[in-house]
Formats: sequence, C-alpha cells, structure tokens
Amino acid sequence: MKRQILISVILSTICLITEGQTLSISSFKQDPKDYSAVAPDTKRADFSGRDCALIKISTKLTGLSFDSGMEYIADVVYNSPGVWIYLPTSAKYITISHSTYGTINRWHFPTTLESGKTYGMTLKAELPKKEYVFHPKPIKIEKPKPVFNTDGFSSHFLQGHLGMEINNGTVDCAVFGLSYSFMPGRWGFTTSFDWSECSGFALFAGPSVRMLDNSSFTDWQLYACPGYVIGSSMAVDIGTRFGWKTDKVLSRYDFSIGCQYWGKNTFVPYVGLGAEITGYSVAVVLGLILCVAGGVL
Repeated sequence: MKRQILISVILSTICLITEGQTLSISSFKQDPKDYSAVAPDTKRADFSGRDCALIKISTKLTGLSFDSGMEYIADVVYNSPGVWIYLPTSAKYITISHSTYGTINRWHFPTTLESGKTYGMTLKAELPKKEYVFHPKPIKIEKPKPVFNTDGFSSHFLQGHLGMEINNGTVDCAVFGLSYSFMPGRWGFTTSFDWSECSGFALFAGPSVRMLDNSSFTDWQLYACPGYVIGSSMAVDIGTRFGWKTDKVLSRYDFSIGCQYWGKNTFVPYVGLGAEITGYSVAVVLGLILCVAGGVL
C-alpha cells in the first residue's frame, strides 16, 4: 500500500525573468580582406543597381529577424555558423530580434556603410537572469515503492516427487515425477513430467511466483501448471515449494507439496524433494525433459 507523508515546507519556487536585453553586439568592423560583397556568386545589388554592403554576423542562433527601418534589406542568407545581411549604403541602423533572447532595437552603425564592402559583426546571446521568490506551499512526498529483492535465492531447481493416484476415492497406484523450475526473480516457470502405472504419462508446464523477498529466510513459491495426460485428458498441477537462502546450510535443497488432477475424478497428491542446480547441469536437465517429452508425445 502506498503511504504518503504530507509536510509543509518552503520549497515552491516562482521564477521571475528580469527585464533587460540579452542579445548584444560585441564587435563591428570592416574586413578589407573579405571580397564576398563584390564576388559574382555572393554579391547583391540594391534598387539603384549598386553593390550592397555585406554584414557577416557571427552567431549560432537561428530564427533571427532583422529590420532596418525605412531602408529595405536586400537579402538574408544563413551561412553556418552565422548570417549574412545585405544592406544598401543608406542604412543607418539595424534591429535584431529573437523569440527567446529578446531584441536589439535600432543599433546604429558606428561608421557609414560603403558599397561593396564586407563588415564583421559578433552577436552574443545570454539566457535571461532569474530571481527566485519563495512561497510556502504544502507538497506531497511519496515514499519510494519497495523493490522485490531476490538476491540470495536460487534460480534453478530440480525436484523429484512421489504421489498416489486416487481414482474415485480409491488408491490405485504410485506416481513418480520429475520437475524443473526456473525462478530468475519474482516470476518464473515450472515444468514437470509424471508417470503412473495405471494412467501412463502426464506433462505439465506453467507459471511460478515467489511470495517472499530476501528479507525472509524462506523462499516460498506457488505454482499452477496446466497439463495433459497422454492419450487421455487435460490435467492441472497446483502446489507450493519452500526453499532457503544460499547463505544457509539448507540452501541447496527445497521441499514441495501439491496435488494434480488428471481428469475423470483422478487426483494425485504428492510430496517432493529437490536441490539447486547450476552451470551445465541446467542444460542437461532441460535436454532430458525435452527428449523424454518428445518421445512420449
């Protein structure tokens, strides 16, 4: 069950963005060695046919917008990492805007723009400063959900069991069985192979679940496995298994008790004793069970 603790603390924060410009121009100067403003592939002309002045803005920002008042902007070209702005020589200032970083309004050029000249401009952008105002507000703190930890429990079990076939209340014959269980965590599966002189062979396979985590000494499991009595009827195997942690003396052994229903009012109560298996023995056991099952089917 989820438990919640309600406490009142001063942790609720409202962020207020301060006023002020966060875009700024750190440098602006003509570059006499740059002929991009007059190069055939990169130059632009104004309405009078004269070459525009080219301003190369160094910035990583995109989404910028530009305005030069009454003077039109001939072209805007994004050339990573920056923007090229083509202006007529009559332009006196430029306005640069960005949706996040604000606006530089009517920034006047420190020198008169010349036709066919290239100018370099460095545009800096900083995130707005924030100030924090704290207000008391109740908040909910939830305790973390417990983790079902199975460290210290075995994962592979091989078990033999002995039962009695009871048909319509009469004990008929003994039943011998072999089962394998794989429990990597809370959930796993169990499969078993049983034989009775009276009814023949039966195969079962189904899910298993751990009921306790490693905070307990006992590894308690439940399983419910549908099955089939060869050539006869459907069946089911329901039982419980008890194991122990691997740091205990009995860690390699487990005990089970259960009951199978083989159809036609036939019940098989049984008890079993098993042990932990590891390494190559797991593959060998699975191979044997598959071979036997295949041969019977």
